[in-house]
Amino acid sequence: MPVAIFKLYFDAAPAGAGKTNATVAFATRLAELGFKIVICQPTKELNEETRARIEAAGGGRYVTMINGLTQPGAVRKCLAEHLATATGGQIVLTTQS
Repeated sequence: MPVAIFKLYFDAAPAGAGKTNATVAFATRLAELGFKIVICQPTKELNEETRARIEAAGGGRYVTMINGLTQPGAVRKCLAEHLATATGGQIVLTTQS
């Protein structure tokens, strides 16, 4: 049986502290190295903003958005399938909203 190995990073700081910029740089670098990264954010709007920042940083080829707008009613299923089948570096943006 395959074993999932992962690390969980949590970033909490005041508004304007640079959390999104640091996350974009970190995730883009890890994706370039072949890692799969899931970024969970509180809103779909923040997912969109983060996607734009990743694309501006040159990491657009790694980004997939999976949320209620992109996969209505099937977010969990699509997220699990994507992570199980995607190859190479991946940055998945998702939200609970």
